[in-house]
Amino acid sequence: MSFTSGPYASQAQIIQANSYSFERENTSKSYDPKIEEFKDFCLYEYPGSDYPTIVTEEKTFAFLYYQAYRKLRPRGGKKKKFDPQDYARVKSETNPQGETSYEVVNACLSAIIKLFERQRDNNCNNLVKEQIRSERVTRLLALVKRRKKAIKKATFSENLDSEFTPYLLVHKVPDIEKALFFKNHTTMAYSQASLRDRFFFLLSHQGILRGESITQCELSDLCDVVLEDEGPHPCQILVLQIASGKINSEKNLYGRAMRHKKPELCPIGALGLYLLSRFHIAGESLDFSSNEKWFSVKLLVENGSVNPEKGISDQSYFKSIKAICKELQLPSKHFIHIGRSVGALTAEYQEMSRNAIRNLGNSTTI
Repeated sequence: MSFTSGPYASQAQIIQANSYSFERENTSKSYDPKIEEFKDFCLYEYPGSDYPTIVTEEKTFAFLYYQAYRKLRPRGGKKKKFDPQDYARVKSETNPQGETSYEVVNACLSAIIKLFERQRDNNCNNLVKEQIRSERVTRLLALVKRRKKAIKKATFSENLDSEFTPYLLVHKVPDIEKALFFKNHTTMAYSQASLRDRFFFLLSHQGILRGESITQCELSDLCDVVLEDEGPHPCQILVLQIASGKINSEKNLYGRAMRHKKPELCPIGALGLYLLSRFHIAGESLDFSSNEKWFSVKLLVENGSVNPEKGISDQSYFKSIKAICKELQLPSKHFIHIGRSVGALTAEYQEMSRNAIRNLGNSTTI
């Protein structure tokens, strides 16, 4: 039974609309351009078809094959569009050479699957996901994943890439923290943003948290737990409820961070300094007399924001960390998730088990 038929079709359509509304904004920003490019490809390759944009295994494989061997595109700028000339070149070559990364091709497949699911919801497609993810589609993805290492070996490229750079940054965490602490420290108007980014970095590092888990957090998602019998001193733990973002198995997840023995690396202390700058120095005021007056206030806000219910964008933190890495001459391909990637390796150095690291980071892939 689909969302468009049966006695409960209207109710199912309400559920469908509500489920779409809860999709993460970043997911739409990533998938929507790829979906549009896939549709343009289908209209070009299947112009005489009655339903050219309906997802099939053949269209999926053909589009991913093109993506795997197309010309590399410059990063940033305008949205990328389907290139018929480049597609014709890829299709005609008997031994194409490709450099497109696995992440790009896999993201294209995920976007197609998203379009396919919407078509099934609207009773426009009667295939199943296993038919879209056919053997040749899976084999193409595996080839693209292996190809990167083969190209690097053949061209004698350096192995200093995203897989190795986090290891080099483990001992640079104090340097990053110090640079964030002193950035704009003489200017009251901008020091708040630097203290915010410092807290972001330290919390994502010690809690091994994704960036969106923090940017979408609200003040009401925070609480602390104090354990009295954990040693010579009480143990304070900052708990962050992750009610939105990347949810595993549709369950609410939690981030956890303890007080650090070094005050400069303590995320709880960093939170205190940030809130001090925000509420005492900048003069932002909140009414805590009832939940409805402050529960929607974001944990991280832009400098001088007049709407505390609007959080910062990923780009605010991205630009700040990228500038710090450039200033310190630190090699990194991760910026928003730099704290998370380095935090997982820091835990490894401290001989924490892989299972414990995955549990702390709410992930099966760390």
